[in-house]
Amino acid sequence: MAAADTGPVADGEPEKQDASGQRLRHCIFCGKRPVRKTKEHVLPQWLIRVTGDPARPFHVDPLVRDNLGTTMFGFNRFVFPACSLCNEQFSSLESTAKPVMGKLLEAQPITPDEVNVLLDWFDKIRIGLWLGWLQLTGNPFGIRPSFDITRRIRRSDRCLLIYSARNSPTGLTFFGVNSLVFQWMPSCFTLKVNQLLFFNASNLMLLAPRLGLPFVKSAHCDPQGVFHVVAAAGYRKRKYPLIRMRLEEPALDFYQPILGGPERMIPDGPSWIPPRIYDTDFVRDSVSDIQTGLGHIFTQQRLAVVRFNEGTVSIDLSRQGPVDYAGQRYRNVVEQTLRFQEELISSAVPGSLQYEALPKEGKRVYDTLIKEIKRRRPSRALQSR
Repeated sequence: MAAADTGPVADGEPEKQDASGQRLRHCIFCGKRPVRKTKEHVLPQWLIRVTGDPARPFHVDPLVRDNLGTTMFGFNRFVFPACSLCNEQFSSLESTAKPVMGKLLEAQPITPDEVNVLLDWFDKIRIGLWLGWLQLTGNPFGIRPSFDITRRIRRSDRCLLIYSARNSPTGLTFFGVNSLVFQWMPSCFTLKVNQLLFFNASNLMLLAPRLGLPFVKSAHCDPQGVFHVVAAAGYRKRKYPLIRMRLEEPALDFYQPILGGPERMIPDGPSWIPPRIYDTDFVRDSVSDIQTGLGHIFTQQRLAVVRFNEGTVSIDLSRQGPVDYAGQRYRNVVEQTLRFQEELISSAVPGSLQYEALPKEGKRVYDTLIKEIKRRRPSRALQSR
């Protein structure tokens, strides 16, 4: 969840300030003042070119100021400040993600290593869109991001469900980015790239319980402000489906756990889970790198959870069934993005890991936002073409 710091400013826009009066000049990757400042396209230029005219406009809908209407903004102007070194480091991710996306658009098979690249790339795009949207909408809730792109790559369990929509026009569209939930918890969105829809979600221990891995049962802060967690060793059994909320059957899906033991909940804070709990054969069978906590890729086949660590997989239209552009199942995919967002934020209740890790001010803002979300109950998602 968001809590401290400030975000970037869009190219061509006047320099703005956030609710605290601080200027928005930070690198979108590291969150610090840019060193040898460059400009970063949150949506990479290669993706914009593949999906249409780079100069075409898209719509920026206000979050709460409905009387102001919709703002038009060019895809080629959707850029933000970045350190030269940060930009250079992340350019390698773009160069490796581009051919993987190309394979999927051509319905070609991909490998586990390519899935890892794709999941990293979606972490980058999701958080980049969030930081960008806070700026473009004027950040009406005064949310102060406590993290940036670098601090969200490979940090939480993540999944990617891919759908193929028949008769879909060429274009680049994203859904759920302008919802109130996403502003506070940028954990789920859907990206449409030409004929493919990518449903992406990432959150603390999103998959751990049903993958049989250790997880946090409850958490609390004592009166002295010390953070405590109650951890469970896990069921050591993988349960289908990995996500219990009803989702449209995809043509291809990937799930990856990220172990939280070596990580810190907050700077200088306690470990989420004692590292010894991860010292089991079942956990070692579930991760590719026990030191970094990077899990194996899993997929679901024939009502079972299957580890995908060798060979290739490709889009399976027979599994997905027909999804027609703008048809009911297409709309279901869009709507499930918003439902899943609400499911995630509704789980961040007092006693949960996500809620208890917040400072007092963060809890107050969260409670206020939850009331606003329940009042508004967003019924539509942003469409950008």
